[in-house]
Amino acid sequence: MDFSRLPKYPDGDSGPEPANRPGQFSPIDGLVETAIDVFLAHPDADDKAIHAALIKEGITPREAWRLHQFVPIAYVHVVLERSFCRFQPGYVAWNSKTGEKVHHLLRDEPLYRAGVRSARRWLARGANDNQIRLVYGRSAEWNALQKALAANPRTRGVEFCEPALVEFTEDG
Repeated sequence: MDFSRLPKYPDGDSGPEPANRPGQFSPIDGLVETAIDVFLAHPDADDKAIHAALIKEGITPREAWRLHQFVPIAYVHVVLERSFCRFQPGYVAWNSKTGEKVHHLLRDEPLYRAGVRSARRWLARGANDNQIRLVYGRSAEWNALQKALAANPRTRGVEFCEPALVEFTEDG
């Protein structure tokens, strides 16, 4: 993907400035940047290995799980926001033990918002596709789009459904 054609966005465009003073990172922004470092350092790792690497960085298992879910979604939304793809504003949280499904808005999720800010910063700094794909390439949306384009390279007007995210459980 040629990122030079994508618009540049100012930091904080995805919501209020996260820190007490503009230009500072909040703890959530720091968690997201740690997750980005892990994604970049482990390009061939599977989900279980990424989760373990995040925990090794001092992130709780629950937050590692959530970072691995929300950050790639945020990145793919930013990368494709001016494309022929359309994303839903929400997601479904699924409890695998009870079967309960609850709808939420992505904009209400702090890790998603911090992920959007991070993606925009990376793009504004001139990140190349080889770097940033290691993050957005972990999203189900990106993988579904690649399958659709492989089946029909003329695919246009893609509208994604809400992502269904499995809630963290202590026993995995």
